[in-house]
Amino acid sequence: MENKLPQSEYPIDLDAISQLLPKGTTCQFPQTDGDLLEIGKKHNHALQTPYFIEPCKKGEYLIFTLLASDDENDFYTFEFNSNPHSPNFGAMRHAVGFNNKKAPTELCEQAKEVANNVLESVFTKLTTKVLNNKSVVGMILPTN
Repeated sequence: MENKLPQSEYPIDLDAISQLLPKGTTCQFPQTDGDLLEIGKKHNHALQTPYFIEPCKKGEYLIFTLLASDDENDFYTFEFNSNPHSPNFGAMRHAVGFNNKKAPTELCEQAKEVANNVLESVFTKLTTKVLNNKSVVGMILPTN
């Protein structure tokens, strides 16, 4: 049975993300652990292993693909730390294509913009939820 990934509940604005990307580049967000296995099989790399799947299932990483060509198999997978309690929050962990081919620099830059958009909306949602909870006495938010 496939399990939904925490990122399937993220407030992802696909219209805003498509505006960040050059014409012809598409972005997809896996919704289940089965989606991750499928990407790993298509890419012929370790995305099929617990090393990548388990942290995504726990919500520790945001993972998505970017496709910038007409070949549906020529996509790259990007993974960013999405744990707001981690000192590496927002850091890119993974940026590869088929057979662990390194992602092109321009696609990595586009992936950073996508991740920033998503993580900012997730952080805003979490902050709003916490601030709306009247039992919260105080909270320190990052300033950068």
